[in-house]
Amino acid sequence: MAIILNDFVKEVLTSPCYGFVCTINESNQPVMTRFFGFKYDDPLETLTVYTFKKDAQRVIDELSDSAKLAATVSNAMDFKTIQFKGTYQRHYDVADEEMNYARECNAKQVEIMAMFGISKEVFASWHFEPSVAISINVEEIFDQTPKVNAGNKIN
Repeated sequence: MAIILNDFVKEVLTSPCYGFVCTINESNQPVMTRFFGFKYDDPLETLTVYTFKKDAQRVIDELSDSAKLAATVSNAMDFKTIQFKGTYQRHYDVADEEMNYARECNAKQVEIMAMFGISKEVFASWHFEPSVAISINVEEIFDQTPKVNAGNKIN
């Protein structure tokens, strides 16, 4: 079932942000990797994150049809944070047009990180390929902003 996005979620998703995607291994230990871009439906059914394939391999190795995933997205300027929880849908190698979109997502991060004193050249040296997209069937959204009552369900 699709989730109607409220203004808070839309604000975070359209801000320059960074994120992590996580699952658990057979020992119930978290396995995660960062991602550099994402796309989503509105209303929300699927969230797809873009990450470096080499870094994501440990997450991919734990995925199955019933694997639970969480993706956390944080606004780099004010730390407003949302967490999406759901079930693994699929993963695939990112190519051409979609890769250009993923790079545009990363460009937003670069601008913000430069404001914090991290040189843009650091990001220019990243080798994006191969990259992989991981899609999540989103079931729940939580406000994880560091504050009183963090962890409240949004939808």
